[in-house]
Order: sequence, then structure tokens, then C-alpha cells
Amino acid sequence: MKTPPCIDISKAEADACLQRLKPLVSPADFEFVQGMVATLYYLNQSVEDKSVSLRRLLRMIFGSSTEKMEQVLGKDPEGKDTTPDGKEDEVKKKKKAPGHGRNGAKAYNGKKVPVKLTMTPGCSCPDCQRGKLHPLRPELVVRIRGAVPLSATTYELDKLRCGSCGKIYTAPLPPEAGDKKYDATAASMIAVLKYGTGLPLYRLGKLQENLGVPLPPSTQWDVLAEAVEEVAPAYDELLRLGAQGEVLHNDDTGAKILDCMGKRLAQSPSARSEHPDRKGLFTTC
Repeated sequence: MKTPPCIDISKAEADACLQRLKPLVSPADFEFVQGMVATLYYLNQSVEDKSVSLRRLLRMIFGSSTEKMEQVLGKDPEGKDTTPDGKEDEVKKKKKAPGHGRNGAKAYNGKKVPVKLTMTPGCSCPDCQRGKLHPLRPELVVRIRGAVPLSATTYELDKLRCGSCGKIYTAPLPPEAGDKKYDATAASMIAVLKYGTGLPLYRLGKLQENLGVPLPPSTQWDVLAEAVEEVAPAYDELLRLGAQGEVLHNDDTGAKILDCMGKRLAQSPSARSEHPDRKGLFTTC
């Protein structure tokens, strides 16, 4: 297709040309031509003013792409496979699993809060007053909020003192408070953050301090040291079971020993020939 000639014309001249053309064509044809002229003028102004990015301009002209690979390289209307030779495996690899990539509400294991209607199943519909209401599956709405890795709960115990004998009465702690300042869940969370995700104790302590729940590194270590005694039997049993295995696998990152390589190169060919089967110089476990 040849490049069309460039016509330099102002908007006023284009409008005057449209007015001269209007009596000569049908209303439908005039509306069509007028739309084309307006589109060209808008695109030209958008490019000159740089108010629209090239990607957005292409979407404005051609629309958003909705084609899929199987539609382009799949089968033609007659049912014949039109996939290019050697591209079948590539097409299969690039096929994506259905879905939009987001986690559904069922993927979240947080707190579930049921929200009830004032109406109950079986009552009359408030709108039509004829039908009966039947239960449906609840609509799930997820709300995610930030929280401190280790949170603290402060119990304010009421205290009363006798003005005569001086005896003090203190409200008892609720059962859910427990008898330890740092319970088992706190120790488990510190252990997971430290040894499971590699978060240093000092970094966790700084985060806790910034979020208003101080937890110094020394305190974290004391909590872990106390909790180790409770999990030690399980660890020892896992160690015993692992020792019964017939095959042990080791994943060791190889690294050449530069110092040994230099010494080996300095040896004479006769000295190197004493160990002909040794080919590599790497660290081991």
C-alpha cells in the first residue's frame, strides 16, 4: 500500500469543506465522513500535543487485544490445524491455567466473622410480599489489615482496698490469659521468623519496638531457650529416624579452591600424573 499524500489543512478549512459536501450526499454518508475527519483531527492533535502515549493511541485506534494464542494458531473454521510446524510444543507451554491469578476468599485462613441478616429463611419477601426467602451460599468479602508479628494484650485488673484492715482485693485473670507472659505461640512465631524465614533477632526486635510491642533480641533468645526444652524430645526422635535412612543426600555448593589450583599448576607434569583420576578442585562438606 502506497503512502497517502500529506494534505495540510486547518480545522476551519475542513469544516468548510464538510459544509459544502453536506448537500451533495445523504445524511448517513455525511455523518460517516464527518466522523472520519473528526477522528483524524483528534489523532493528529494528540500526537502533536504529546498528551497521549503511543500505547494508548494504538488502543484508541485498534481497540484492546482479546485474541488468544489458540484462536490465532489453533484451528481454522474448517477444523484444520493451522499451527506452524514445530510450534505445537511452544503453544502448549504458553497456555495459561484458567483464572485471573488472584487468590479467592477460601485461600485465606484468618478469622471468619458471620454477618447475619435481620430476616430469616422462610419469612416473606419484603419487596414483593408474595415469595418466601430461601438461604443461599454466603457472599465472602475479604478485608486484610496489618498486624504486629507478636501482639500484646494488657489485662487491667480491678483492685479494691479495705479502708479499715487494708486488705486488697484483685480481680482474677481470665482463663485465656494463661500463666506465662510469653506463651507457646510467641515462641513458635519467633522460631519460625528466625529459623524459617531468616529474620535476625535484632531486626525483629527493631520492628516490634517501632510497632509499640517491645521485644528485645535478648528476650527473644530467652524465650527460645526455654521453649527448646519442650521440643527437644521431638527433635531427638526426628534425628533418630533420619539416621535409619539408607541413603543420605547432600546439596553442596561447589567452589574452586584458587590457592590449590595455583599450587597444582606449579607442579611438574610428572607430579600431576600421580593422580590422573583427580580432575577437580572443589570444596566439600
